[in-house]
Amino acid sequence: MACEELKDEEYIVLTRHTKARIHWYCKTCNEGSLEMLQMVRSLQNKISRVESDIDTLGKDNRGRMTQNECQMDKMNTEAEVDRDL
Repeated sequence: MACEELKDEEYIVLTRHTKARIHWYCKTCNEGSLEMLQMVRSLQNKISRVESDIDTLGKDNRGRMTQNECQMDKMNTEAEVDRDL
């Protein structure tokens, strides 16, 4: 491996492990992978916040709909009473 002056045999040993026990990157790729990992973590945090906000909005909307349904029921009841008079 020319970029890190590894012997071909060393590179083969490092890349042979397929069960995610060894992770090896050259210096350049390692720096890029760290940046990508930080970006993924940041995106995960943002997604969690958005999901939480959506959940909160859903609860708020369900509460408002329940209030609206109660008001509609009350108005219907009042209209029925007025109609019966």
